[in-house]
Amino acid sequence: MPPASFFAAALVPSAAADPNLATYSNATGDVRCEMYQTEAGTETICVSETARQTQPECNPPQQLIPAVTVNRDFVGTNCWNQGFVGQPQKLNPLQVRRFGTATVIPGFSGNLYVLDITRRALVRAGSTNTVLFNF
Repeated sequence: MPPASFFAAALVPSAAADPNLATYSNATGDVRCEMYQTEAGTETICVSETARQTQPECNPPQQLIPAVTVNRDFVGTNCWNQGFVGQPQKLNPLQVRRFGTATVIPGFSGNLYVLDITRRALVRAGSTNTVLFNF
């Protein structure tokens, strides 16, 4: 018979079970996006270990990570100093996922593209985090 801790762990909901949260990464796991639903709509933060040279303000690595954000008040690059909730779902190129008003599109070179139809923004997270358009 399994120990009691097994049953206790089975009863704890995982972050993946949260319908208001989605976390994705590229196939190698070095570019990640977390999206969550709020009263204001879909909020997105993507971080990339590979963008350290193009965002040197986000160093040292133990404290900050280069990021690109899409939310109600801001669309742009910044530095992130917190972790994500749960394990990301790894996506291969062209494995498109939609969450709320945002769509994640993995590219062939390891970048993740996020299109938010409400914010009318397209961002790229990867070797260079950038806002491709924002109307």
